[in-house]
Amino acid sequence: MILESSEHLLNARLSPARSTTIQCDLHLDQVEMNSTGDFKISSLAPHVNTPTISDLIVRSYLHRAGDRRSTLIFCVDLSHVANVTQAFREAGIDARSVSSISAGKSRKETLDAFANGEFPVLVNCEVLTEGTDIPVVSHCQMNPRLTLMARLIASFWQGRRRVVIYLLRW
Repeated sequence: MILESSEHLLNARLSPARSTTIQCDLHLDQVEMNSTGDFKISSLAPHVNTPTISDLIVRSYLHRAGDRRSTLIFCVDLSHVANVTQAFREAGIDARSVSSISAGKSRKETLDAFANGEFPVLVNCEVLTEGTDIPVVSHCQMNPRLTLMARLIASFWQGRRRVVIYLLRW
């Protein structure tokens, strides 16, 4: 049986989506596109993986979601994950990360701890898009500018149960 989103909303399985964008001054007209029409990560990463953007990510989290129990942060690449996680920690926020290089047992332990509310911010890069179920998520912050709607939607649904989505708009 397939239920429409409206039926899930009525049954309180999904939250109404609320979204906003956070403006920042990046000029991405020189960023190369790949064959699927999305940004090439190798070309995009140097533009968004900067101390200024990491600080903006943390400040926007504090302003819009600092009181939330569980936030997923989506980053551009592994280096961006490490730098954003560090920026949260430097701001006194217990942030941890999972990535494609996380060992299976370590990844599971981190996801379980996040799901149990042991820390409020989980940073990742294309790990928590499809096939992940973390019902406690109350906020998602999508930091890479995604041009492929399918990838954006896959990430978006991870927090749709009770979530507010914030997009950094370049």
